Amino acid sequence: MKVYELLAKPDAWTQRALARAENGVPVRAYDPCATAWCFYAAILICYPDHAQRRQVLLAVGDRVGDWITDWNDVRSRTHEEVVQVARDLDI
Repeated sequence: MKVYELLAKPDAWTQRALARAENGVPVRAYDPCATAWCFYAAILICYPDHAQRRQVLLAVGDRVGDWITDWNDVRSRTHEEVVQVARDLDI
């Protein structure tokens, strides 16, 4: 699965937490109760292989800056922007 597929629906994306359960409570990225992820956590989920994840993180960092979680958490950031970056990078 690619990041843009995981985050395809707006309610699958979150800010100011790595992941959230359906009730909105923050949970760990890999928690089976997670139903929404930030951009960084979505990368962790979709790219479990360390070497591949490193390449993805470098490409994302080139696009949005080194602080991916900060970029994700900007209050004006939209779901559409996040998904578009993932689509543009084909991740």
